[in-house]
This record gives sequence, structure tokens and C-alpha cells, in this order.
Amino acid sequence: MTHKLIKVSMVFIMIFGLLFSVGNSIYASETATRQTAVLSEQEQTEQAIESLKFYLEEAGHVDLATKRYVITDFYALKARAELPGDIGLEGKFIFENYVLPSMTRDLGAYAACVVINSVPFGGIIWDALQGRNMIEILTNALVSHNYGKAVDIIKDIAASVLKPSQLAKFNVAVVVAGVALNAISCWGT
Repeated sequence: MTHKLIKVSMVFIMIFGLLFSVGNSIYASETATRQTAVLSEQEQTEQAIESLKFYLEEAGHVDLATKRYVITDFYALKARAELPGDIGLEGKFIFENYVLPSMTRDLGAYAACVVINSVPFGGIIWDALQGRNMIEILTNALVSHNYGKAVDIIKDIAASVLKPSQLAKFNVAVVVAGVALNAISCWGT
């Protein structure tokens, strides 16, 4: 009887220990995932800013007199398109669709295109920008290479304009990546 009681007690202790350690592992995993998501968002913001710097400073620039995107390092653009991963996919898309064609650009239409195409409900945000005289500020931020400011403007306007249900769909990481892509791709509109 005593052995049976000891065996049953040991089984309960083992089961409790197993459940307790699994619960701690799940909690630790959830905590790590939340921390990784924050780091991932920061990394994506930094990548978007770096992409803007690359396309609008290192590999080309906006000529304000002609309102054209001027390529200064064609080989850097081509090399970026050949990189592996997301940066290479972005580079290839931009190189094939927007760097190779030569088109005249309008800065107002350019800023509108960036906002409308970078965020969910971009049309609503663009309407808010028009009423708040932010078009010039956003355009100036983009052409003066103040990419952090451009990303912040879009995020701030989205937060002030969108309903909570719409804002829930607003993924900052998607926006900053979209800003980097659309800052170049919108030159084709």
C-alpha cells in the first residue's frame, strides 16, 4: 500500500513537473515571439529607410528642375537586382519596371502615389494630407532624403485618420516596406 501510494505520488509529481515546464516553455516562447516582432518591425523600418537611401542617394537622385529620377550608378542598381532574398526581389522589380523606363515625373503626383499605394486606405489618408498641407512636407521629406520623416508622416496620418478597425489592418512593417518600393515605383505614374 505504501509503495502504491509512493508510485502514485511520483506519477503526479512527474505530471505536474511536465505540465509546469511545458507551460513555462509556452510562456517563454510567446514572450520571445513578441520581442522578435518588435525587433522585426524596427528592422523593417530600418530596411525601408536604407532602401530609400540606396535608390535616392547612392544609385540615383531626383532632379528637381526636370522632375526626373536620375540614375547615377546603373551597375549598383543591377547588382542589387541580383541579390538573393527580399532585397534582391525588390531590386529586380524596381530595376525591370521603373529604372529601365525613362519617364517624366510630377512631384505632387509622386507624393500622392507613394501615400495611396503604401498604406491600406491610402486614399483616405491622401485626402487628410490634402487638408493638412502635408503634401509639400511629405514631398520635401522624400526629395531631401529625410526618409525617417517620410515614414513617420505616413504612420502618424494613418493613426489619426483611420478607425480602430482599419488601424488594426494597418501593419507598420508593410507600410515602411511599401514606402521604399513606392518611392521608386511611383515615378512611373
